[in-house]
Amino acid sequence: MDLRVVNAEPLDYPHEALSICASLGSYWETQDSLLSYFSQYQADVLITRLGHQITRDVIAAASPSLKAIVVAAAHPNWIDLPYAKLRGVDVLSLTGETGFLYNIRATSEHT
Repeated sequence: MDLRVVNAEPLDYPHEALSICASLGSYWETQDSLLSYFSQYQADVLITRLGHQITRDVIAAASPSLKAIVVAAAHPNWIDLPYAKLRGVDVLSLTGETGFLYNIRATSEHT
């Protein structure tokens, strides 16, 4: 499998996570405007956090090559989810995932 993976917000990513991304195929990091980036380059997977609004325009610019948007959040309301679905772009998030929360200690327990 040789995916083109773009990480729009790579700051403070763990080394192990970056290695996994690189093992998938071609890996790039950008902090540019995503509209500007996708006007020049294509990607199969977009990794983002809260720093970029993933609007209809961004999804359209990234299509048809974009297959998935990956976010480590439970409620990715900054992504145009209906339009992503319409374009056949999967949004992978933590929505509905709660099992991992049982292993996270509260801040007060750490102090």
